[in-house]
Amino acid sequence: MPTIARGNTAEIYCPLATSVTFTPGDGGAVRVSVSAQSGDAAVAPQYIQSATAVSVTAGSTVFAEAINTDATYTTPAGADTAVSDLVSDDGITSWPATSDLRRWKAGDSVLTPVGRAVDWTISNAANTTVAEVATSQPLGNYSLRLAAEAVAGQGAFGTKDVAFNLNTVAGMWALLNVQFRQSNSIGLTLFTSDAAALATGTGRFTATSLASTLTTSRTPVWIPKTKFTTLDGSPSWATTQNSFRIRIDSSASAARIVDFEGLFVGGGRPAVLISFDDGWATSYTAGHAQARKRGIPLAHFLIPELLDSTVTYITLAQAQEMRAAGDYLGLHGNSRWDTAPAQIAVDVAALQAKGIDTAHAAYPEGQIGDGYTWQTTQAALRAQGVKTARITGAASAPWATPVLRGLNDPLALPAYPLNNSMTQVQAKAAVDEAIASGGTVIFYAHKIDAVADSLTWVTADWTGLLDYIQQKRIEGVLDTPRWDDWYAGNA
Repeated sequence: MPTIARGNTAEIYCPLATSVTFTPGDGGAVRVSVSAQSGDAAVAPQYIQSATAVSVTAGSTVFAEAINTDATYTTPAGADTAVSDLVSDDGITSWPATSDLRRWKAGDSVLTPVGRAVDWTISNAANTTVAEVATSQPLGNYSLRLAAEAVAGQGAFGTKDVAFNLNTVAGMWALLNVQFRQSNSIGLTLFTSDAAALATGTGRFTATSLASTLTTSRTPVWIPKTKFTTLDGSPSWATTQNSFRIRIDSSASAARIVDFEGLFVGGGRPAVLISFDDGWATSYTAGHAQARKRGIPLAHFLIPELLDSTVTYITLAQAQEMRAAGDYLGLHGNSRWDTAPAQIAVDVAALQAKGIDTAHAAYPEGQIGDGYTWQTTQAALRAQGVKTARITGAASAPWATPVLRGLNDPLALPAYPLNNSMTQVQAKAAVDEAIASGGTVIFYAHKIDAVADSLTWVTADWTGLLDYIQQKRIEGVLDTPRWDDWYAGNA
């Protein structure tokens, strides 16, 4: 039988109605409480001083603390204990065989499933499909593949009945998996209802355009509750939601396909990463200078041939100074890697010759490649020992979503731009999203100057954002790690 060490607590999720027998050691006790949902406050604690069977209703979680001595307990069939650490810093290591896993860990994030992509009620219109498929490393046994041909006015969806109260959380994560990358919108919509089978009940919520454009491989998309609108009736988050639906709508312009792995709540320690591309001079004179005053480290992804080239760009000595002050220096390129993967090895060698690390990178022009091209690009990066690579994104959510370290594809990290498409208000809102979601928001910039353009952010906006990040860090709600420390989990 499993053992609970003295002073420790076991968390046991029971998908079926059952009983658990706890046996304390001589002179010891077990403090047992049961909650209806993992993460809820445990209720009705009882102290057990001899072998005692505790009845548990289906879907409940038992918390048991061993007092004074070690204690043992019987494991009910299908139960999940504590939090399963499923993801390492280098990606997914293993996945459970059961669909009843209650909580799991990715990096520093602990997530609780709302609705897993198994046992959904599937409905297909013409030219669309939804099916459970064994995709690459699905969470559990299967993902839900949603596909639509290039025709107008069709849709398909999966519906799942599961009781979950979202009143105390800021939103949820939709976990998507993309193998064939599309440049067009995916066309996903999420629905919730307090009634089964998405019946109207007292009312229903809906969130449209979950992902305007996706990255690659596994992509968690943060969906704040503020994104939902009322579909009908008078829905309330204070009321337990009893069913969820994910729907794909077709488009005449292009086919759509995405794998849906489920909905989750939770997260980790909120963080912000800020990166500069190319090595423009103002990344040193304004970017680094202002961030250093506030103790905020930056990442600089450098093009080797531009170092020491003209006064427009930084010198190698300046790059070394920024690194000595706590910034990270990493890999970038002057021509796109997705169209010429062999260029990656050339850029790596050139930058390493200057004494600069190449374990972390930013894609030239932010482009990873559409279709299956991204897989070739990533394979070339891995061959050179690159561990993370940042792409570019839009100023507005949902595409530039917060990321979850250890869960997002580390070679396709989306980021928000700091240029004329992003206001200071929007940038601060992105920081707030990191705090609300328990994720990490990544920004990328090129130049800081008096007038904004596609490569430049205004100095006043830059310092205003830095002041806001610094204040949130002082409040203890946000971390500002160096890029490589964030990846390694040393934030």
